[in-house]
Amino acid sequence: MQLSAIRRISISLFCIFSLNSSAQNLTQSPYSFIGIGELQFMGSNLFSSIGQTTQGIRRLYDINTSNPASYSCLKQTNIEAGGMLMNGTFTSNNKSSLVSLAGLNYFNFGSNVSEKYGLGIVVGVAPFSSIGYDVSSTTSVQADTFSMPAMNIFTGEGGLNRAFVGSGIKLAKSISIGINAGYVFGQINSSNTFLYPKEFKRFNVAEDQRNYIGGFLVEYGIQLHLDSIKNLIPSYKSYKDTLIKTHPLSGKIDTIYKKKFSQIKNENNYFLRAGLTFNLQSNLDISQQYTLRTLPIGFPTGVKDTVSHSDNFKGEILLPFGAKYGVSLGNSNKWMIAADAGTTMWQDYKMMGKSDLLRNSFTLNLGATYLPNPRDDERNYFKRIEYRTGFRYEKTNIFINETGIDLMGISFGISIPVAGDDRYDFRYKKYSRINLGFEYLTRGNENPSLVKEEYFRFTLGVVFTDRWFLRFKYD
Repeated sequence: MQLSAIRRISISLFCIFSLNSSAQNLTQSPYSFIGIGELQFMGSNLFSSIGQTTQGIRRLYDINTSNPASYSCLKQTNIEAGGMLMNGTFTSNNKSSLVSLAGLNYFNFGSNVSEKYGLGIVVGVAPFSSIGYDVSSTTSVQADTFSMPAMNIFTGEGGLNRAFVGSGIKLAKSISIGINAGYVFGQINSSNTFLYPKEFKRFNVAEDQRNYIGGFLVEYGIQLHLDSIKNLIPSYKSYKDTLIKTHPLSGKIDTIYKKKFSQIKNENNYFLRAGLTFNLQSNLDISQQYTLRTLPIGFPTGVKDTVSHSDNFKGEILLPFGAKYGVSLGNSNKWMIAADAGTTMWQDYKMMGKSDLLRNSFTLNLGATYLPNPRDDERNYFKRIEYRTGFRYEKTNIFINETGIDLMGISFGISIPVAGDDRYDFRYKKYSRINLGFEYLTRGNENPSLVKEEYFRFTLGVVFTDRWFLRFKYD
């Protein structure tokens, strides 16, 4: 292991712990108050740029954490990290507000362990869900002879992270399987404050919950991969066949041209791949601190009296079964098109034995990539830049006032190589690169009683590649 690689890992880990220690918030959506919050995509920046398509994709120099069967094709050691910057607008009842967010998305380390058996391993950490809402509503309370106006304020923050280790192996030439064993952990805080106007001389009330969550989540993956298909699309070459005819009486010569076609061999190699991942129902342990308190008259914070308090209320969160499947077709590393679909049975979700305003979710993802020169010709740098685009639609798990909340997004991205010298180990480092991505998202609808969200998200990912765990023929 080279010293430079160790420094890279140390810097990346320092950034991760620095960001996590500052409790980065990856959402301000009011919809994050439902369930365990807004679910986060745990793939890398590359896959975000192709509409989050993942299932049928195998790349020799990229880590696809969404299908662990893909680890079997890794050729080198990869260190990946990425973050995002997002600006958005929330619109409700003809009123708009601006939001801005930034945070770390993932850190992954992956390596080929055995080329002979097609064995690869990956470890990583990424946000699993995020909560960050601040919602208020007005109401009235009936007193003896009159009604009093009041306000409900709901706030929440926190979220869950997932740390995992995964492995993928080839069972046969065209079949691979894999597994991700992860630990989901984090803290979710919520508060409901009930406020009276000061002139009514009533004590305000606050209900606080702190939930400490942890548990294991296992994902299984399989891929079928035909990695070298020749002449999948036949090619033809045309030529003219000349026929000369001479009339026996006049001696006139006619020249007749006939266009003919002959099939020629297609020298391009194509691939066709299909993938599936699924997770079974899992239980996360939850330890809850609950406090019900009164507040001083006219103040939204502070403590007048503690009405009820519990330090160690135990329970479980049931995470439902989910599955995703997809295919990809491409021409070596020059171009690729891919499509995914998936569903999760969120109606089975329970927290402390109680259900929530959730429905079963459905996702559809489409993506494509194009690399002008797959041979890495250094004489033309721009031919080594890969271009990506994607589309995704999600019937989310959120269901409010008999209205479902849907999401749509389009994305674009490029991959910029950063290695370009002729050192002896360039062949191992030449796949190091910077991935830049842009995505436009919209969630919700025009219903005035709900919130419509629009986002512009910019993502940045860095990839370091090297060759580790080598067995040299000579010492």
